[in-house]
Amino acid sequence: MCAFHVATKNGHIVIMEKLRSICPDISELLTHNGENALHVAVKVRKKDVVESILKTLGSNSLLNKQDKDGNTPLHLAAIIEDYEILVMLLNDKRVKANIVSKDGLTAMDITQSSTKLGVSEKLDLISKLKSIGGFCSLKQQHIKEPNMASQNINASPPLEDQRNKEHQLEKFEGIKATDEEEEIAKDFDPFLWMIRPFLNPSVAKEAVEMDRLIATIIATVTFAAAFQVPGGYESGGPFQGLPVLRHRTLFKLFLIFDALAFGLSSSSMFLHFVATMFGPGSALLVFKKVKKDRTNLFLQVAQFLTFYSILAIVATFFSGIYLVAGKSHGIKAAAYVCVAGFLSGIFYVRYFQFLIWYLKFIKKHLTKMFNSYIHSL
Repeated sequence: MCAFHVATKNGHIVIMEKLRSICPDISELLTHNGENALHVAVKVRKKDVVESILKTLGSNSLLNKQDKDGNTPLHLAAIIEDYEILVMLLNDKRVKANIVSKDGLTAMDITQSSTKLGVSEKLDLISKLKSIGGFCSLKQQHIKEPNMASQNINASPPLEDQRNKEHQLEKFEGIKATDEEEEIAKDFDPFLWMIRPFLNPSVAKEAVEMDRLIATIIATVTFAAAFQVPGGYESGGPFQGLPVLRHRTLFKLFLIFDALAFGLSSSSMFLHFVATMFGPGSALLVFKKVKKDRTNLFLQVAQFLTFYSILAIVATFFSGIYLVAGKSHGIKAAAYVCVAGFLSGIFYVRYFQFLIWYLKFIKKHLTKMFNSYIHSL
């Protein structure tokens, strides 16, 4: 490791520029692992150094240089799962996303197997990779074969890629990889099996579109409900046009929850719109009005708002049904059934593994009872 690499590792940009002015080719020197200065900067997560090197690059040889393990700086950024550095590299038109490492993986493979990046972050990175010609390696495509999955259902592609990534982390960081992913898969296999499709970037894109659609529907329904209140309006007298049940506490709760659901869903719709303004290829990014892609932040907040708007609209429906029920116990029971039906979905997701175990337990004991009954005949 030369002086330029040491300055890079410690983030001394001024020293780097001084050394480069004395020896312009110093940035092309390699370490004993075949790494250039950009490799080193990515490994130690020095974002300002990475940005400085990208600005002073004379050619794409430094940007797409492979080390002894066949990893480019883009590979290393995907391995350490640093979203901001990945965006910096992918925004550079000189980067090549289809380079394959000695482990047979592309940057697309490593990004798809990430466990630290959020779903919307993965979606954004996958979109950027595809826009510059990125693709899954032949090794990854072979792992995804249906017959491979049927032969060994526990050998899922994300875990396979995660092992490769952990092995690479050990090689260039000297840190022992954890078995957290394997433990999670072992302890919560039914739950992971249920949510695994939503980790796929193509499905994640559909999830974002579905979130936008749900927010739009909730905003439409709650807007209409605000003008078609339960109980109707006064048809005569000094209070003509005012809600009949306006003095009831449940009516006030109905309006509060309805307004809350409308506000949250409308805000979610607005953030989805703003995400397109700050997303990849937007004019604001092209003219450098903002420093980085804000799409991930806006989509995460939008999903958060949509979730709570769903809770608010369920509360709106419950209060509205209960308000017009009067003394009818049947209608009140319908309100409770509504809430129970909503909570059953949450309970199912949270205690899915327990339900599987309980059903197996019941089946086992019923089988024993049936067999003992047959033998007693």
